[in-house]
Amino acid sequence: MKQLKIKPVFWIVCAIGLLAAWLEWKPVHVVDFGLETWLRLLSMGLLYLLAIVVLFLNVRRYVNKEGKRSFLPFCAAIGFIGLVWGHRLLLAGLDGLPNAYVAVNLEIGAGDGGLSLVFKEGNWVKVLQQNTPAFAESWGTYEQHGDTLIIQADTGFHLGRSAVMEKSQLRFIDSGVVFSLAADKP
Repeated sequence: MKQLKIKPVFWIVCAIGLLAAWLEWKPVHVVDFGLETWLRLLSMGLLYLLAIVVLFLNVRRYVNKEGKRSFLPFCAAIGFIGLVWGHRLLLAGLDGLPNAYVAVNLEIGAGDGGLSLVFKEGNWVKVLQQNTPAFAESWGTYEQHGDTLIIQADTGFHLGRSAVMEKSQLRFIDSGVVFSLAADKP
């Protein structure tokens, strides 16, 4: 029985695919057209290009009866592309959920924009650190017990996990930081 040799192109596809998946699944996404954004675009572009080239070469060799070819690099590329797009669709679905509360504090946060906590139905919370012209976003969960919210999300600040809703404010118990509760849009 002949052993299948894994070609270097498979390892290249895997390395680029892992980079693309890591950039997509990072807890905090920074959108500023900086290095992270360019790496994300470059890795996905290379993954698409490699998938097309590998598929074309393997099909051409198969049609010309030059022997069986391994479609493993193509399958790996399609798997990584599916993983990245699946995560993007998941986040888009979460972003489309109706807002339950929006808490805004313009005094903390890097730069000018402050920090917004968008509480979604289904116990999801979106954390937006807004700078000009960039912003960072991350996702977490929360539980509501009466007027108390237990938040499990990376805000980038030591706010604490517990917050109490009082009238039109959200006050974090551990740090004393106060957010104003806004309308249902950030």
